[in-house]
Amino acid sequence: MHVRVGDRYGRGHRRDYAGSVYNRAVSLYYVQKFLYQLNRDPAVQRRFHDGLEGLLAEYDLTGEERAAIRSRDVGLLYVFGVNGQILMHYAALLGLEWNEYLEAMREGVRRHGPVRAGLYAMTTEPRA
Repeated sequence: MHVRVGDRYGRGHRRDYAGSVYNRAVSLYYVQKFLYQLNRDPAVQRRFHDGLEGLLAEYDLTGEERAAIRSRDVGLLYVFGVNGQILMHYAALLGLEWNEYLEAMREGVRRHGPVRAGLYAMTTEPRA
């Protein structure tokens, strides 16, 4: 086990269990925290549009998570296990209509496989 030392804001304070499902759950927390703050805070929204890399650096995210946020891939974020309430507001912030949001989630499962973690983890095969 490796414990990362973080800064005074609590960033980077997570244990790293190599190859563990625990890492996905903890990482999911940071993705959701980022999106939650983005959805609620106008200052974070400005930074999202004007200084995304600096903003992302403040969160303990994996490279894959950062790429999904950079590319605004709602479907991949859904596959990561992001809570639907958080993801719905993020999709609206991106300008997606309701039907586009639902289709983005379906497309995420088609392209990236079943939901990996969180409340929406899939226990059956996705429908074609």
